[in-house]
Amino acid sequence: MAVRKDFLLKALLKHNYFPLQKKRKGELPPIFSSSDLTKNIAEEVQNVTLSNDRKKHGFDSIQYRSTRFNNVPRLLTIPHPKPYCDLCLEIYKNWGKVKGICTNVNSLIRPRTHEDGRTIIMDYETSLAKRNRFYKAAFGKKFLALADISNFYPSLYSHAIPWALVGIPKAKEQQRDSSKWFNKIDKLLRSCNRNETAGVPIGPATSNIASEILLERIDRDLRKKFNYIRFIDDYTAYCETHTEAEEFIRELSIMLMQYKLNLNIKKTEITSLPQAINEGWIGRMREIIPRDKEITSSQVSNILDAAIRLQKDNPGGSILKYAASSIAPKLNDSSSIEFSKYLIKLCFYYPVLIPILNKPLVAVYKTGSGNFEKELHFLLNDSIKYGRSDAMSWLLYYLKIFYNDLPVELAKKIIECGDCTALTLLAEYPVHQKKIVGFAEQLKREGLYELDAYWLLLYQLYSKDFISNPYIHDDTFKVLRKNKVSFVEI
Repeated sequence: MAVRKDFLLKALLKHNYFPLQKKRKGELPPIFSSSDLTKNIAEEVQNVTLSNDRKKHGFDSIQYRSTRFNNVPRLLTIPHPKPYCDLCLEIYKNWGKVKGICTNVNSLIRPRTHEDGRTIIMDYETSLAKRNRFYKAAFGKKFLALADISNFYPSLYSHAIPWALVGIPKAKEQQRDSSKWFNKIDKLLRSCNRNETAGVPIGPATSNIASEILLERIDRDLRKKFNYIRFIDDYTAYCETHTEAEEFIRELSIMLMQYKLNLNIKKTEITSLPQAINEGWIGRMREIIPRDKEITSSQVSNILDAAIRLQKDNPGGSILKYAASSIAPKLNDSSSIEFSKYLIKLCFYYPVLIPILNKPLVAVYKTGSGNFEKELHFLLNDSIKYGRSDAMSWLLYYLKIFYNDLPVELAKKIIECGDCTALTLLAEYPVHQKKIVGFAEQLKREGLYELDAYWLLLYQLYSKDFISNPYIHDDTFKVLRKNKVSFVEI
């Protein structure tokens, strides 16, 4: 079923603006939110007049480094609110021409109406859904063709979106007509990204919609001959012969090249069936973790010990994250302290585990059964060293909520590292606000792109009257402040 346009716009503005697309929303601490944005406010922002220089060069974005299970960062993006609101409204206006992406049977991640208000949640299927799909798709097949698009979001060509919307010949013929709706979407996508044609921001759901527009167009032709599913840019085709599997990869590659995309050779392969539906370690973890029961303190240690052993044998899997995420909802007050003690030590080796500390630390803090301030300081210092935006943000959030204090030396290091989200959180510590204001005043002397890279920090300070409007010829911040919008809620 297609998503209703009013729900879609509300989701894009309030719930899918910041990079919060995982089911548990672990990318950012819960104090970051765009829930104050409404359609009326977005329309006011849309009416803000821009200088010719700004129109020519577009907007830059906040860069947010998210840590993966192998400690390699993934660069996420938080676009400036002006081009983002403009893009959301343009998609909303033309949703009737685009909404077919919601019913694409080949795509596992497409716009939906989720209960929490989001339209995009980028998580894998449930075990039952995955099993049922596999049983049906793999029956009578002998081979799997696995393919992945190389560097998908950073290499997505914005002009290819009109190509997918109305066809390559028509789009190219009318590419200079700025009044066409499909060219407006292209233009606003570029405006979020310095007016560059290569790449779209990773994080906001507008980019998922853009990618689905393009890949759904390819799916329409590809599904006529092949049985396959797609998880964003990862393809799995179920084939009767090796020749059919080769043909799938070849035809997919040709279709992608028409839109200036290429397959990732390292992740493209043909394998034989039958295969296990899940990796072996998942089955082992499910055997170890009790179902529908509270987990005791002794069980915490046993489960995490087993996960560590499995992690060493399966370095390509995010086993510890899976185990810790499965344990956290089943803890009682007693086992929360044991879990926190164990996990906080593992966070040094696997920073991706830091967001999972949220619930158990709340229990520990309420019961007064432990103090982890020193450990959090240590982890924060290490995260600053490696520039991990997500780890710094979560640790600053914990220290603010539970201790409301931060050593001067750590605050100084955060300012020196210059991470926007970390600085925005640091500004919530009254004792360090003067230093942050000084940092912001220096930024105001820089160019527009430098301001855009810190728009969240600058807006939050401006909304509290700590600084004047850093954008001299742009009233976006004035509109947001007039409507009492805040992106940080403590």
